[in-house]
Amino acid sequence: MKSSIKIALFSSLILLLHACEQDALVDPPEYVKRPVFMCLMTPQSNVIKASAAFTKPYYGIQTDSVDYIENAVFVIKDHQSQKVDTFTYTREGEYILFPKNISLKEKNKYTLTVHMPDGKQFFAEATVPPKPDFTKLSISYLNLSSTVVDEWGYEQNPYTLELEYDAKEQDAYFVSTRLNGFVYNAKGDIIETAINFSEDIQPMSPNKASSFVSRSYFYSGFGYEGPWSLDSFSGAIYTMDKAYKDFYTSQYQDIGTPFNEPTIFKSNFSEGALGVFGCYDYRQGSITYPK
Repeated sequence: MKSSIKIALFSSLILLLHACEQDALVDPPEYVKRPVFMCLMTPQSNVIKASAAFTKPYYGIQTDSVDYIENAVFVIKDHQSQKVDTFTYTREGEYILFPKNISLKEKNKYTLTVHMPDGKQFFAEATVPPKPDFTKLSISYLNLSSTVVDEWGYEQNPYTLELEYDAKEQDAYFVSTRLNGFVYNAKGDIIETAINFSEDIQPMSPNKASSFVSRSYFYSGFGYEGPWSLDSFSGAIYTMDKAYKDFYTSQYQDIGTPFNEPTIFKSNFSEGALGVFGCYDYRQGSITYPK
């Protein structure tokens, strides 16, 4: 009796393992070919560029070829003046515009309409953000801690930096800072270090300042000895609308490994198309502490 039970259990186990080894044939989602448009503009340039191509299947054999859209018509409209300008096609899905009738003005809205060769139309809207202003950027907290020597003999110099950008703007805009710090000692040695913020893009608000925090360290040693001082920073302030912000942040989702999830791409074009029509502005300058 016990032998029969063992045989039955063994047979069940074999069947279970065999079932686990079976391949499941699942059809991939149906591929729907869609146009993709890209246009990122800034008042700092006298030219506006756009590109157009069709999507490629996510499944199946992948190739490097790109199905460019060559006969579309790109038209941009200024909501304030109601004037329009039309892009010129150059090559490989690229369209270019040297504006004649419109100009990119602060807080003004624009519509980009794409007229496809088959008669379909797609559109998106972008808004020019407020001009960046270094007088609105301040250092609310700065602390340079004692030096720590690591196992390789390098000196690590921890610091904490907190910035505030007090623009008092609408919630529709965002701000980002890209700064380098300049560290110096009594001998006149200078070390330049990139400042990385935990959240490098912050929304603007009419009620409070945008805050940026960096807790990091810079290296010294091997002839570059402290004590060190850190009170000078130089770089750029970027402002942007939501469409540009969403596109920019999506670029950090791809970490370049085969196990990475697909990038979540936020399109602001009308239904049936993918792409981004956004705007940004920037200013270069410097700031010291205390200001």
